[in-house]
Amino acid sequence: MFTVTEVASLSDSQPAYRILKPWWDVFLDYLGIVMLMLSIFAGTMQFSRDPLCCLPKLDENVTCLSDSAIQKSLLATASPSAPTKVFETENTTTDRGTTERVPFDTDAVQRSLPLSSKRALLYCVSPNQHMCKVLDSSPSGRQTGMEYMQYIFVNQKCYHDVLPWISKYMPFLALIHTVILMASSNFWFKYPKTSSKLEHFVSILGKCFESPWTTKALSETACEESEVTGTAPQHQSKLSDHASPPKSNLGSVSASDGGSLNPSMPMFAKDQSGVSVTILDKKDGEQAKALFEKVRKFRLHVEESDIIYQLYTLQSLVKTLKILLIVGYTSYFVDQIQFLHECAPDVEELIGYTTFCCTHTLAYLLRKVLYTYMAVVVLYGLVCFYTLYWLFKRPLKEYSFEKVREESNFSDIPDVKNDFAFLMHMIDQYDSLYSKRFAVFLSEVSENKLRQLSLNHEWSYEKLRQHVTKNAQDKMELHLLMLSGVPEAVFDILDLEILKV
Repeated sequence: MFTVTEVASLSDSQPAYRILKPWWDVFLDYLGIVMLMLSIFAGTMQFSRDPLCCLPKLDENVTCLSDSAIQKSLLATASPSAPTKVFETENTTTDRGTTERVPFDTDAVQRSLPLSSKRALLYCVSPNQHMCKVLDSSPSGRQTGMEYMQYIFVNQKCYHDVLPWISKYMPFLALIHTVILMASSNFWFKYPKTSSKLEHFVSILGKCFESPWTTKALSETACEESEVTGTAPQHQSKLSDHASPPKSNLGSVSASDGGSLNPSMPMFAKDQSGVSVTILDKKDGEQAKALFEKVRKFRLHVEESDIIYQLYTLQSLVKTLKILLIVGYTSYFVDQIQFLHECAPDVEELIGYTTFCCTHTLAYLLRKVLYTYMAVVVLYGLVCFYTLYWLFKRPLKEYSFEKVREESNFSDIPDVKNDFAFLMHMIDQYDSLYSKRFAVFLSEVSENKLRQLSLNHEWSYEKLRQHVTKNAQDKMELHLLMLSGVPEAVFDILDLEILKV
């Protein structure tokens, strides 16, 4: 046989896929385990016990289909009770003229019994033993003349001929149905065209959730607001202390707070205004830029089709139809599981009897197990109907990040569609924080900020100062070619007059 753990492994998916399982899928998995245990229990009982026990029917006028008929048949076929011998004491007259019954010697009575009555018992009325009866305890009833192997033959013959199929195959059918339901629940995790996309999506989602840039980006709105309202006067006062920068070809060039970026410093640190930002080193910055590229390509790839949505809907429909089938035929055939059966195996030339009364020893247990199984199946079906309602009632092929746009300063986060939208809806059923952090990597503004910060970290004030040269007109000139932007440290070089990018 196999263990419950081995069969339950059919419903197990990778631990990372749990974020794609809403509450109803988790609940269905537990119901599937209960159904699996019931089917294995019923199958084990069917293997460990004799399924049928048959006795020949001695009276053809008696039916075998009721308990009262069996009792009457047994009483009718039983032989009359064995005759009993009564030993009673005689009256004796005493010297006083009174008459009394004198007990007799029971040992003498026992010795007077015939030798053939080896099973005879002597019963005396107590306490004075005035009357004794001899009871024959030898077996009563009619002899069938059948051997043990003949009984086994009849039991097996009647098991295949008379016992209803629902009684014979119910545990195995329940096991097959349960395995099919478990496999259907996780088919979209196994199908190649969907499993690859799901695996890629879960991998990217986990990296986005753990990325330090996500924390920085989500908290930057509040920091920027505090910087604008609280640090602007400080900037103005500090700028007034510095000398006005010379006129140059930079146009509007503004000096910084007087600090410069150290190449050994991380990308983010605590600035002079006192605003704390998340530390993001160079390695994390490179990983964040790679995540932006992965998210962009994955979005273009997944939004092309809706195969994940269609497959999930299809497997939900299959499970619902399967549940309707199980409830339909089990409720119709459950009444055929009976304890008593009448069997005519047509083996009179071998056994000597034409009709047998048989009892199915597991009938009561199988019926209770089947009723319990049906109750779990009905609950399973209700959850499946709710799943279909959720699938068809809501527009799952469209997903809007409107709430995220309102909570953050990234107003350019686009709405998604098709399979990408469906996956985001599934993520919201698990934890909406995943979708909020994932949305940061869909924003071009967020990506541009990351590039700018990476550029500032790479081109520090000292490095830029080394590239400043004097041209033929004796002016301070800086050449920055093939860069994605202008480092902020450029504006700290007060004597810079010409910038070429």
